[in-house]
Amino acid sequence: MIGTDQRKWSRIVFTGEDLQTDMLLYRDRAYLLIPSHGEENTFMTIAGDERTTFYVSSTSFQDHANVKEFFRRIYPCDLQESDPPDIRTEKRITLVNSFLNKRVREFFFGSLISSVINFSRPFKGSTLMYAVKIRSYTDRIRREKRFSFVVFLSVSENESMSPELENIVRQNLRRMRKESGWRMKIKRGTTIRFRANTLSNPFCLNPFVSIPEDEH
Repeated sequence: MIGTDQRKWSRIVFTGEDLQTDMLLYRDRAYLLIPSHGEENTFMTIAGDERTTFYVSSTSFQDHANVKEFFRRIYPCDLQESDPPDIRTEKRITLVNSFLNKRVREFFFGSLISSVINFSRPFKGSTLMYAVKIRSYTDRIRREKRFSFVVFLSVSENESMSPELENIVRQNLRRMRKESGWRMKIKRGTTIRFRANTLSNPFCLNPFVSIPEDEH
């Protein structure tokens, strides 16, 4: 049972200029992003006219501590307790994983988050919300920890932006599939089911949970 009433949020505050992601260190520490069984971690980005802010949350205290440790290890930053702003968004785009992704042992792909943030900048007065929710499961046969994640994107104040955003997302998904074999699709509707027991290597989160180099 996801304990959403006890969810803790922190905002990532950068303390240095070099935000390049060390992929070797990312691979070594990515396990910190995976929550305990039955819990949920969230990475959120809010991109507006003036700045882009990043938040993390967890439904358990220990998982929240682990996620904060991950970002402190990878980037020059501190994390301060803070809730994200309440933003009214329109026409959510949801990305879900294919069960075929369990065949992909490891891959690297240029940041999806960087593409959508750069796309949203020319739309003055609009706000982009990007979130990745991660849940973990225990394989009943192998007794090993597995996880799944879902990506959510939505925009506020500018309905005309949504079709263009969906187009840039589709382009990225096609390129991702071609270059790495990783498959995701856009899901319609408000009810989203996490695909259990899909993934075992947390390094595959690298295109989805990271800080673009030019964001600080």
